[in-house]
Amino acid sequence: MPDQEKSFKAKILLVDDDPSLARLFQYSLTKEGFECITASSGQEGFQKAKQFLPDLIISDIMMPHMNGFEFRRIVLEDNEIQKIPFIFLTAKSAEDDILEGYDLGISDYVVKTSGPKVLVAKVTALLKNLEQEREKAVSEIHKAADNISMKVVPDHPPDVDGFLLSHWHLPFGGVPGGDFIDYFNIDPDTTVVILGDVMGKKWEPGILL
Repeated sequence: MPDQEKSFKAKILLVDDDPSLARLFQYSLTKEGFECITASSGQEGFQKAKQFLPDLIISDIMMPHMNGFEFRRIVLEDNEIQKIPFIFLTAKSAEDDILEGYDLGISDYVVKTSGPKVLVAKVTALLKNLEQEREKAVSEIHKAADNISMKVVPDHPPDVDGFLLSHWHLPFGGVPGGDFIDYFNIDPDTTVVILGDVMGKKWEPGILL
């Protein structure tokens, strides 16, 4: 991905009912290092957004059954995907359409006739800016965490007769969060382990033993 050093491919969902144009833009985005999937309608786009959890959604406006504005509105109503950055891709450049798009909280607007190079450039710039904002926020969180004297995850569990205790903790993306682990000796025969997580992450479901 140009000018972006990443250990992962940014995931993009492209929603357009024109299969030829969708393939063209998908090819251009994939060539630039993005992981791009397509949907041919707003209904399909909503389902794929829920399953794929993309880093960015690009949607056409003029689509049958559910247009881009309607698709954007149902995305905004879903807590799981409402904060995903959103770009409108359209053949229309009328001022009212552009203003309606920004009223729906979109990140950018691309006219189809601009071509795939403009779309790729805008996608790259948008994701780069988002990554820079994230890095700044992470840096501030780390500074705040460094100022907290209390350790929420101990380096080692206590010794408990008859048991071998161990734990493993890795903050998501290296970002300090709301995780905590603690051990309490209630009496000589009882030790209580308390685990907590008060921040949402993008980990896949796992198993806690």
